[in-house]
Amino acid sequence: MTYKIQDTSQWLRAEHFKFYQDFTHPWYNICSNIDVTELYHYCKQHGHRFFHAYLYLTQQALNQFEPMAYRIVEDEVRIYSPRVRLKLK
Repeated sequence: MTYKIQDTSQWLRAEHFKFYQDFTHPWYNICSNIDVTELYHYCKQHGHRFFHAYLYLTQQALNQFEPMAYRIVEDEVRIYSPRVRLKLK
């Protein structure tokens, strides 16, 4: 996978990066209520498994948000690409 290295000296998020850089597990979670009624009915109509569709669509949404492609490797921030968009059959 190819990547580019983020220049942290000019990065708007540099202060946050430096703060969290030495944390053992700098993870975060997001909790939200989402109405998936339409997706559920679509899956039932077309014989798809809801959980698989939910995971697929969640990943597609995350792939459109560049910060989700950031990885910290040693002391550098890497931005991986391409963020692949898969197509349903």
